[in-house]
Amino acid sequence: MNLMINLRQLGAIAVLFTTLILWSESDAGQLAIAPIDLPVALVNVHPRLYAKTTQLDEIKALCQTTPPYKEFYQRFMKQADHIRPPTEKIIWDRDYGNKLWDLTAAWRFSGDPAFLAKAKAWAIVIKDCPDSYFQDFFSGHLLCGMALFYDWCYADLSAAERETVRTFLVRGTRLTKAYLDKTKVRYLLSNQWQIRIAGIGLSALALDDHPGESSAWVDWAVREMGEMENATADDGVTVEGVGYGQYGVDFTMRFLDLTKDLLGINFYRSPWWSNNALFQLYQTTPRASWKSRTRFTNRPDTSWLNVDIGDCPRYNWYGPDYLLRGIAKETGNSYAQWLADVEDAGNYQAGNSWLNLIRYDARVKAKEPSDLPTLHHFENTGIVSARSDWSGRESLISFICGPYYGHKAVDHYDFDLGGGHAHPNANAFAIFGAGEWLVAYPGYERRMGVYENTLIVDGKGQLGQDIKLGYWNAMPLLTNHLHPRILKVESNPAFDYIIGDATPSYDGLTKWQRHLLFIKPNTLLVLDEIAAPQEHDYKLLFHCEATPSKGLPQKQGAWLVKGDKALLLVQALTTEQVQAIGGAALIKARHGDGTMEKFCVMLQKHTDNWRSATAFNWTDGSVPPVPVHLDRHGNSWSFSVGTAIWVFDWSANTLRKI
Repeated sequence: MNLMINLRQLGAIAVLFTTLILWSESDAGQLAIAPIDLPVALVNVHPRLYAKTTQLDEIKALCQTTPPYKEFYQRFMKQADHIRPPTEKIIWDRDYGNKLWDLTAAWRFSGDPAFLAKAKAWAIVIKDCPDSYFQDFFSGHLLCGMALFYDWCYADLSAAERETVRTFLVRGTRLTKAYLDKTKVRYLLSNQWQIRIAGIGLSALALDDHPGESSAWVDWAVREMGEMENATADDGVTVEGVGYGQYGVDFTMRFLDLTKDLLGINFYRSPWWSNNALFQLYQTTPRASWKSRTRFTNRPDTSWLNVDIGDCPRYNWYGPDYLLRGIAKETGNSYAQWLADVEDAGNYQAGNSWLNLIRYDARVKAKEPSDLPTLHHFENTGIVSARSDWSGRESLISFICGPYYGHKAVDHYDFDLGGGHAHPNANAFAIFGAGEWLVAYPGYERRMGVYENTLIVDGKGQLGQDIKLGYWNAMPLLTNHLHPRILKVESNPAFDYIIGDATPSYDGLTKWQRHLLFIKPNTLLVLDEIAAPQEHDYKLLFHCEATPSKGLPQKQGAWLVKGDKALLLVQALTTEQVQAIGGAALIKARHGDGTMEKFCVMLQKHTDNWRSATAFNWTDGSVPPVPVHLDRHGNSWSFSVGTAIWVFDWSANTLRKI
C-alpha cells in the first residue's frame, strides 16, 4: 500500500529518495511514496548491520598489525576490558545498552569468549526491562545494543536465546512506537528524537520479519529521519550545541550508515554533513589551550576544548573521533579527518569507539585548517566564530544571534521541535584569549537571561523567559515566526565586523542591534544600539570567566580582570547617566541546588534610546592591557587602540582605520 505524504512535510525525502518515489500527481499537491523496507536478499543474512562476516574478518586481521587499525583496536579493547558483568542490583540506565554495544564488538573483533559471555549476561538483564522504561528515550540505547548483539552474535546464540532477544526487540520497539503515537511528541531537532529513531530503526533492520511488522518500523524511521533533515538547513549546526550535538549525531549516524548500506538511501549527500564537520571544528577553542579535565560540579568548566553555547559542556561527550571519521568517509572532508586525528593524539575524545574501525577511510587525507577562513558564519542559526588566526594560540570570538531552532524551522514549523536545551542568548558573545576563557557563556546552567551576556529590559529577559520557574522556552520565537538574525559579517586580516539584531527577541523594543568590532588580535569593541517608544530600565550584562575576587576596579567604569595568567581590561566607554557596576553574579546550577559566582560587569541606564560602547582588551599577563579611548563626533566614533585609531560610522555601519 502506498503511503500518502504532504509535499511540504516530505521535504528532504523528495530530494534524497527520487529512486523510490512513484511520481504521480494527486489532489492538493500529494505524492505517493513506495514503502521503504529491507531488501529480500538481506533477510536471514547475519551479520548485516555495518559489516558482513567477510568484512568483519578483514577488519579483525587489520587490527593485529596495520596502523591505525591496530591503535584503534587496542584503545577500544582496553575500554572493553573494563566492562564488568551485571550485578544483582539493577538500576535501569542507558549505559546498559552501551555496554552490550561494546561487548558485542569486542567479541567479534577479538574472538575472546569472555566477551561473548559478558555480552550474554547483559542481554539477559536487558531483556527484562520494564515496559514503562520504553517511554524514556534512554531505551533507545538498549534497543541499539540488543539489535547489534542479535545480528553480530546470531550464529553464537541458541535458537532459544535468539528468540529471547527477538522478543525483546519486538516488545521494545512496539512500546516505543506506541508511546510516540500516543503522545504525538515529535522533537525533530532533539537528541532524544534521534536516539528513538535509531533504536526503532536498528531493531527493525536487525529483525527478519520482512515483509511484516518490522517493515513498517523501517519505513517510519527513514521518513522521520528525512523530516528531521528537512527541519535543518545546510549550515551543519546541531542546535543543541556541541555536546548534545555529538550525542544526537552518534545515534543519527548509527542509523544512516545502515540506510545507506542496506537500503541504498544516502542521507550523507546532504551538505549538512560536511558542514557539520566545520561546525565541530570552528566550535573548538585554540588547540594549544586544550585540556582534558572534566567538569567540576557547580564550578566553571575547566576543560577548554569546545565552545559551550546553550546546554553544552566544554569537553566531549561522544567521540567525536568516530563521528568525524564517518563524515570524512562519506563526504571526503579532510578537515574532519584532521580534527579526529588531533583529538585522538591528545586523548581528548570521549571513549574509544569500535566504529573507528568501520568508518576510517585512508583515502581521505587529513588536512589542517590553516587555509580556512578565520571567520565562519553559520547562517541558519546565526552562530559566528571569529579567530585572529589558526596558529593554535589565537584569540577566538564567539557570537550568536538567531532563532534557536534555526531560520528554516521557524519559517516552516509551529510545534515544539525540541527546545529543552535552548538559551535566551540572541546577541550573546564570549571571548577566548591568551590561552583561556575571558568572557564566558553560562554553559549548562539554568536558562536565565540574567546569566547571559545580553540585555535585560525592565527586569525581563528575552521572549519566553519564565521568571518564576527559572527557565526559558524557545517556543514564542517559533510560533510567532520571529527571526533575531545576523545582519552583517565582514572579515579581513586586520578586523572582523559583525552585526546582530535581537530586536524580535524582546517586547517593547524597536531596536537592539549589537556591533562586534574585533580588532585583531586582542581587542573587542562592543557597540549596542537600543531604541524604544518609551523609557525602560536597561541592563547590559557581561559575565567574565573569573571569580568575583579577580575583578579589580580601576578608574570609573573600568575593571582589570585576572584569569589564570591572562589579564582582561573591561571599559565602559559611554558612562553618561550610566550606572556601571562590577561585582559578583550568582549563577544557579541547572540540576540540584549548587551555585557558582562569576565576576560580572553591569551597565544600567533608564532611557528610551541608548548607544553604548564597551571595550575588552586582553594580554597574556606579561604586560597590562592598553586602555581604549573614545572620541565622539555625532555618528562618527573614533577609538584609540594602542597606536591605531579606528573610526566607526553609525549611519553607514562601517569601520575603518586611519
